[in-house]
Amino acid sequence: MILNAAVKGLLATSALLAVYVVVLTFVSGWGFAQSQFASFWYFIVLLALGFGIQISLYTYLRGIIQNGQGTEKMLGVTGTT
Repeated sequence: MILNAAVKGLLATSALLAVYVVVLTFVSGWGFAQSQFASFWYFIVLLALGFGIQISLYTYLRGIIQNGQGTEKMLGVTGTT
């Protein structure tokens, strides 16, 4: 269950970075996308990692609930937080 959550988190992180590069390239060109990523890579990577961690936690908690170890209220409260 933990490995599944970690894989989904890494996929979410990669997907968010890919969407960023594709959208920025489409709107302003490849050179601009490269310069922006070079200038602000630490913000972009941290944002993508935070998103991946959220997806991992959500996947893990959903798995706990599906296995009967928790209640649906737990997922609702943690998701809202």
